[in-house]
Amino acid sequence: MRLSTSLMYSISAATMTNKQKDMSQLYQQIAQGKRVLRPGDDPLAASLAINVSQSQAVNTQYGKNRDVAERNLQTSLEALDSVYSSLTTVSTKLVNAGNGSLSPSDLRSLSAELKEVYASLYTQANATDGNGHYIFSGNQGQTPAYEVQNGWVVGDYQGGNQPRTIQVDQTRQMPSSNLGSEIFERANPGSRGVVATVATGAGTANSTLVAGHPVLPSGGATNNNTYTVVLDSVAGTYDVRQADGTTSVVPPISGAYDASTGVTVTLPNNVKIQLEGEPGSGGTGNDVVTVAPIVSSDVDMNMFTTLKKAIDALDQVDTDDAASVAVFRNAMNEAGAKLSNNFDNVLTIRASIGARMNELTALDTNSNLRALSYSAQMTSLEGSSEMDMVEMYSMLLFQSNAFEASMLAFQRIQGLSLLNSQR
Repeated sequence: MRLSTSLMYSISAATMTNKQKDMSQLYQQIAQGKRVLRPGDDPLAASLAINVSQSQAVNTQYGKNRDVAERNLQTSLEALDSVYSSLTTVSTKLVNAGNGSLSPSDLRSLSAELKEVYASLYTQANATDGNGHYIFSGNQGQTPAYEVQNGWVVGDYQGGNQPRTIQVDQTRQMPSSNLGSEIFERANPGSRGVVATVATGAGTANSTLVAGHPVLPSGGATNNNTYTVVLDSVAGTYDVRQADGTTSVVPPISGAYDASTGVTVTLPNNVKIQLEGEPGSGGTGNDVVTVAPIVSSDVDMNMFTTLKKAIDALDQVDTDDAASVAVFRNAMNEAGAKLSNNFDNVLTIRASIGARMNELTALDTNSNLRALSYSAQMTSLEGSSEMDMVEMYSMLLFQSNAFEASMLAFQRIQGLSLLNSQR
């Protein structure tokens, strides 16, 4: 077989080029610390690495989502801390207002203080996050939770019906805040308390009827029914009726009512309520005391409405008029019962936010463990372990020697001729 000089040159050049290419690839693998740089290096490992890489990216995105959720929850918590502080102040002021020795000017001063607290409450209700979204407006973040006109909240909650949720893990969508209606208009879930409201009859005058705080039986109210106590000033009697105020309960609960001593009425749910004062007279109706479970739909738990009525009562009370004082005392009693329950509800929501923040911490811990697992899988697939690096360095040394050998072989081929081919 005849070997031409050009053929030998071509073979030698191709050999050096291949060896140089192999060395270049090893240099890249060593520089990046990876065994698999291209799918052709290990097709199966490259395919599996893509799946692991996608899982890593998703895991990282969930982590970013949790950061957003935590910021939103922290903003909500800060707003609720302010609401908590405001309601504490309201509770103190209402107790102080019940002090019968306060003068009208003292009561007006309390009213001025409560107006400032009221403004603080609706400011927190319409608080915004760092993006300008109203945090308590649910999925309608561009709409304020409550409309405010001339310093007073108008109407009820006007935000979205669904909370804003964030996907914080594969199977967990977490509300990043609460609806304003859940905070400012809801009774504390599971509350067994009741609240009493007094309404004077149509056209009656000079009513001094006052309903005390309902007293619950041991363990709380035994059912969720609403009852009314109807007082007939002409007959001097009282009658306990169903919620509609027209049908007496069975068996009947009624009796004589003496305005000078008052009466303690025991309702069918074993709730007791103390009534005192003179029912109104001269009209076409009777005074009615409604006693309803605080969690029922019969009770308006709008925090702003309740506080506004208390402020109006402080502004309007005439301490020299027994009827005016009675209206004031009933307003204070009703506001105290409702706002106390609103306070408990805020504490419940704060606890819920705290639980969600703890859950985010737990999810972060799990995410970090998954991230370590994914990194270990990538290391295994792409081959950047210490053993692989030693192997690649050894291979680089081998390829370097092979490259030098191919160069020496080429030099020897260059020196060959017919005259020295026998040497």
